[in-house]
Amino acid sequence: IVSPDGSRSLRDHVITALIEKGVQVTAGYTPPIHRRPVGKLHKYPGMENLQVSERLGNEMITLPNDIFTTKEEVQYIADIIKKVVEE
Repeated sequence: IVSPDGSRSLRDHVITALIEKGVQVTAGYTPPIHRRPVGKLHKYPGMENLQVSERLGNEMITLPNDIFTTKEEVQYIADIIKKVVEE
């Protein structure tokens, strides 16, 4: 998935928009957990072929998610994402 201008992934476009609006956001699981040092410690069968994890690791974002996040803040974040996706 690419951004509306075709230069970046949609995820990167959403992250940039959220940061510009003051929302704390990260790129989720990049790299995916099995490629991180802690994941490399475990050698489970099939760990060399985790295509879904690879794909999702490059598509996910981590949004604010604590007990202090208000409904208004959730709506604010949702509105930003909706605007970016609809562009």
